[in-house]
Amino acid sequence: MTRRKAFTLIELLVVIAIIAILAAILFPVFTRAKKKARQASCQSNLKQLALAFLMYANDYDEQLPVWVMPCHGGPWDGTLNPHWIYRLDPYIKNKKMWHCPDSRPGVWEGFNVTICYPAPNSTDPGFAEGDVSYGYNDAMSLNANGVACLASIKYPAETPLVFDSIYTLTCPKSVVARVGAARDMWQAIWKGIIACGCPPTVQKPEWMDAWTRHPGGSNVACVDGHVKFYPWQKLLGPKCVYPDSPLRWSCVDILDKACSGPWGSGSP
Repeated sequence: MTRRKAFTLIELLVVIAIIAILAAILFPVFTRAKKKARQASCQSNLKQLALAFLMYANDYDEQLPVWVMPCHGGPWDGTLNPHWIYRLDPYIKNKKMWHCPDSRPGVWEGFNVTICYPAPNSTDPGFAEGDVSYGYNDAMSLNANGVACLASIKYPAETPLVFDSIYTLTCPKSVVARVGAARDMWQAIWKGIIACGCPPTVQKPEWMDAWTRHPGGSNVACVDGHVKFYPWQKLLGPKCVYPDSPLRWSCVDILDKACSGPWGSGSP
């Protein structure tokens, strides 16, 4: 009768070591793939929002939505001054589109959307902070005398329209904080990674990646409808101030003012 050969302890340890090595190699790959999938889902959301902007403009003589914050001169009455989100919501009809899958629950996200709560002329209870993960270039939305219209924008592929942001409006001077550190701008400021100012400045670039919404940066949809991921180093501010920036945001040369009124006539 022959004896059945069994694995020796050394052989078992070798197999376990190989499995551990493979797991150490593959788990980070799976994690990165999952993050990329969430980033792609966010880009899909922004593509739909950009199309909603274009449909809105098509219905309103090519003008983009306007919303003037009450503290900037707009009325507090949401019926008279509906938030730009409520202007676009009929074109979306899916609240999940407003939320980035990489958003952090509990973060003060979508700030100021509750100013027009509830939704005007609707039985919908409206949006709450945390429901909205995206911002609008307020260089377009804060001009009460006639917002930018599509024909007036000279560089649509370089002018951000809607993007990852901790606020629903983003001033071009606050891009690096609201868009670059969209994961949690306030924590980045409190921890000294970003210094408050006009514009804010990055004090600890080696820690900045930890505060971006997606690995290393944010998604941006431009006026022409295309969506692209940008590392935070490219989101410091408008191109006229930061020559290495690929985006113009509110540079004074990007509009034909005949269509848009005074927007773009001031400093970036």
